[in-house]
Amino acid sequence: LDAALEDLWAQGRREGQCAAVVVVDIDNFKSVNDIHGHDAGDAVLMAVAKRLRASCRDGDLIARLGGDEFAIALWSEEGVSDRMVIAQKVIGMLADPITLSERLFRVGASVGIVVRTDAIAEIDDLMVQADIAMYAAKDAGRECWVEYSSRLGAISHRRRSIEQGLRTAIEREEISLFWQPKVDLVRWQIIGAEALMRWRHSELGDISPTEFIPVAEQCGMIDQLGEWALREACRAGTQELAGLTVAVNVSALQLQFGDYIQCLKKVLRESGLPPAKLELELTESVLIEDTDRAVHILDDIRSIGVRLALDDFGTGYSSLSYLRRFPFDTLKIDRSFVTELLTKP
Repeated sequence: LDAALEDLWAQGRREGQCAAVVVVDIDNFKSVNDIHGHDAGDAVLMAVAKRLRASCRDGDLIARLGGDEFAIALWSEEGVSDRMVIAQKVIGMLADPITLSERLFRVGASVGIVVRTDAIAEIDDLMVQADIAMYAAKDAGRECWVEYSSRLGAISHRRRSIEQGLRTAIEREEISLFWQPKVDLVRWQIIGAEALMRWRHSELGDISPTEFIPVAEQCGMIDQLGEWALREACRAGTQELAGLTVAVNVSALQLQFGDYIQCLKKVLRESGLPPAKLELELTESVLIEDTDRAVHILDDIRSIGVRLALDDFGTGYSSLSYLRRFPFDTLKIDRSFVTELLTKP
């Protein structure tokens, strides 16, 4: 593919032709391999390739980039002007189930589009931009297309800066915990405090956890950040917040991978915080991926004596069965349900 694209790229520049690349990533393909095996996965990829061929014109170049990712190169003015039509056609054709040996496979496609401009000097740059657009389509909910823009480029650059900064943020003491009080409204007393992680980047300024936590999860930094927050919360619970119950958030990824229970026991032992004075806040994502494993992990946490809170209840699936099956001490209803509590009967 690289050689073919380089040749067409050079030819297009000499002849002043328009050019565009459409990158197609197959959604839900991993589950095909995991559940049905690689032979079934290969057969699905071949079926996808046939549908891509049917979506394009005779002069278009179609290639598999690797794994479950394909690319379509458009080299005429007509093709480039129809790039969005082609992208939507690809999405529509791949949304239809694939039938193989009486088995039905449902996949889908996230599509990124980029048009060559004078500012793009190399084919590698074009492919990077197409990938950025494709991942933006995934973030937008999948089974859609996104065309690359300078705004997407700026977002991607910022994300890289955040990822690089996270690797040294703790060492540089840029990360800190702020504390939000929990108040008993009957006695009007502070009975606990929730840890809120904050990051003041040396160059980017204040970065919200809603922005840097997803990056930490994607780049493998969430375990390090989560353990630091746990240690700092337990330290505060024995010093400036002694006597209060301290609450700290735990990412679903921390529980899915690694040995979180052993880490939790070690931090509690080293800090001297009584387990009953610690509350871990979890979201529904912990419960959805692997319910049986989640039950086992949460039971282990409760056996230590640590309290459990279900955070953001009402924003996701929010099954009431969670409240019956899982051992939560606290239910945190999402603020969207209570912000109008005093104004709407």
